[in-house]
Amino acid sequence: MMFTKEVMEQFTELDFAVYDCIVKHKKQLHKITIKELAAMALKILVKSKCILFIGIGTSGILGKYGARYFSNVGYFSLFIDDPWLPILQNPSEGTVMIVLSESGMTRQTLYIASHLQQRG
Repeated sequence: MMFTKEVMEQFTELDFAVYDCIVKHKKQLHKITIKELAAMALKILVKSKCILFIGIGTSGILGKYGARYFSNVGYFSLFIDDPWLPILQNPSEGTVMIVLSESGMTRQTLYIASHLQQRG
């Protein structure tokens, strides 16, 4: 896939990272279906002790809905929609974090996601 210079100038670091990952794994990616991807995600979620949704604005509303849904079906689930809430210092093992961003460019959300990823 080719992008124009104007489009690439608007890319964030996350956009480049995702694109790089897709290019590096394109042989595996075209073989997986949405159903298979959902099954993989389900395996991870079923084993989790806590599901933590993080999002700001509209993504925060979606995170609140997601946390409520998973709580209603029996999983311990929370949401964070405040970008200035201190980041968990040591998330417990078995915590799955779902970080939501409609635009993919919300600075606070990317900051939180980056720090959480560094902590495992």
